[in-house]
Amino acid sequence: MKRSNFKLLSIFVLTSLVFFSCKKNDDGDDPMPTTAPIASFQIEYSDSDFSTVNFSNFSQNATAYSWAFGDGNSSTEENPTHTYTNAGEYSVVLTASNAEGTTHTQTKIVTITDPNSAIKDITGDDQKIWKLSRNIADEEFPFLVGPESKSEIWWAFGRENPLAFRTCMMEEEYIFNVDGKFIYDSKGFVYADEGVWSGEIVGECIDETNPQNMVGVTGEDLSPWASGEHTFEYDASAGTLTLNGLGAHIGLPKVASTEEVTVPQEKVIYKVTKLETDGPIDKMQLETTFLTNTGDPGYWQFNLVSYDNWDDQPSIGPALPTASFNVAVDGNTTTFTNTSANADSYMWNFGDGNTSTAESPTHTYASDGSYNVELTATNADGSVTASSTVIIAINSVFSANTMFGDDAKTWKLAPVAGALKVGSSISSGDWWQSTEEDITGRACTFDDTYTFTKDGAFDYNTNGDVWAEAYMGVDPAGCIAEGDIGEAAKAWTSGSHTYTITEAMGNAPAYITVEGTGAFIALPKAYNGGEYEMSPPAENGSVKYQVVNYVNDGTKELLVIAVDISAGEAGTGYWTFTLISE
Repeated sequence: MKRSNFKLLSIFVLTSLVFFSCKKNDDGDDPMPTTAPIASFQIEYSDSDFSTVNFSNFSQNATAYSWAFGDGNSSTEENPTHTYTNAGEYSVVLTASNAEGTTHTQTKIVTITDPNSAIKDITGDDQKIWKLSRNIADEEFPFLVGPESKSEIWWAFGRENPLAFRTCMMEEEYIFNVDGKFIYDSKGFVYADEGVWSGEIVGECIDETNPQNMVGVTGEDLSPWASGEHTFEYDASAGTLTLNGLGAHIGLPKVASTEEVTVPQEKVIYKVTKLETDGPIDKMQLETTFLTNTGDPGYWQFNLVSYDNWDDQPSIGPALPTASFNVAVDGNTTTFTNTSANADSYMWNFGDGNTSTAESPTHTYASDGSYNVELTATNADGSVTASSTVIIAINSVFSANTMFGDDAKTWKLAPVAGALKVGSSISSGDWWQSTEEDITGRACTFDDTYTFTKDGAFDYNTNGDVWAEAYMGVDPAGCIAEGDIGEAAKAWTSGSHTYTITEAMGNAPAYITVEGTGAFIALPKAYNGGEYEMSPPAENGSVKYQVVNYVNDGTKELLVIAVDISAGEAGTGYWTFTLISE
């Protein structure tokens, strides 16, 4: 009982001490102790405006507040709302204070992210105009086409042809608005692409407002490819730019997402492979894919620019002509088809002392031989010359002995322009052909030797170095020591194989077939029905070459062979090689 009374007394004493310690002293001179403020706040981003932030104040023991929003602005409100002018990260500081001037601060980071920041790389703050690049001096071609491996360029506008050949395309505007609108403005004229447009207007800039001009090869309506308004979507994470709307396109109308087309499409998806927006010139690179008529994967690339000051863009330049031609040989008579463009006059040199100024002449040679034919195309801006080797072989007959002579004979690529050709038909270089510069530029190809012996042996010798490309595991392409070739492609280096000859019979041509893993003549990647996209070559394979022409003029022997690389050997794609015996 006594113990319980003592506990009650203790509780009373402690309670009294706590009560009296919180009051002023008897004289009233000393202030009662206060609790310091605690600054605390939360951030809430506005749903309707990405740049506006609501601040909720949860500070304690405070009577005044001071906000610094990190962008030079401030507030003394308890729960302010602030709108930022620019996107970015801002350090927000809240200072809470009490009546005695005691303060406490809390700092938090506010991140203002413009949901349209990615799209604004393409549209600017409101609208941005893009055009095809004219910067060919740095090989930034307006558009180009090549293999998907990008080991080479098959054709590039501005490299093979002057920009002035398609002035209308170089003036086109591709306009992107921040609200998702895409405007194609052709300035009234579009380019009539071969194989898509019909009639004599092919290869010209045509008036898009004339309905008769906007017709396809078989009467298709091409008018959706004229100027118009569409929409677009840019997915920065996926790196894709999608144009929505019938006929919406950039650069070439025929280039769709994964194929080449002859009629307008509802949608085209481009892969954005480069987007640079720093500096006075914005640059955007777009690509699509397709399959060639040989079944090989290729790609189209478009290079666009947007200038802060459009007066800074280069001029289109003069419209020099292009010189090109095809040759058909019948006995000793040759028919030349002129495929030059933008020329007013022509001068032919047939290589035998004879000339002509006809547009597409026919010429008869007096004797067998190899003749270097030159065509010079001229207009008011200047002249351009193209050349090709013509072989006349009336009295020269190819046989098995041609390959090996008395016992063994060695052949090399002839050191002439067009020794390597690839095109839509035999002896055609309409896709690509080697130039005179290639004779030294890829000398490692022209010094390779191919030796055939009477007993059926075939030896290939790189003579130390080899022309290697991406399909051999080398990128960029170039001459390298054969010892540096990767193991998968070793079979394409120097080695011994076998061969057989099928001599001509009736209308059937002669053939040379080389046999063995990696056996080839002139170019490793070409085989019957295709081209290698990667090594290794087929094990114990063979390649059959058609003998196109052979000439022995008493001083040298020339042999032209071809291999059908089209899918199923359909006769729509050939590599053609011109060899010379040592």
